[in-house]
Amino acid sequence: MPLEKHLQRLITTEGFIQAFWEMSSEYPGSQEKAYNAVEEMYQDNFGTRKYSGLESFRSVMYRYLKNVKKEKK
Repeated sequence: MPLEKHLQRLITTEGFIQAFWEMSSEYPGSQEKAYNAVEEMYQDNFGTRKYSGLESFRSVMYRYLKNVKKEKK
């Protein structure tokens, strides 16, 4: 059975980041809860964690966003 699109996108860094920001509106003021919710979705569907923790995710996210910004120049 194919994965639903909202779960399939979690595979990519961009999709995981988008899901994180969407989840942030569900947990205002708590990036940790938003991150944990997305990580739990990932783990439930793929059997493993995508990132070791919030700090690891933040590091990847900031690096990704910096690269996207560079590419737009």
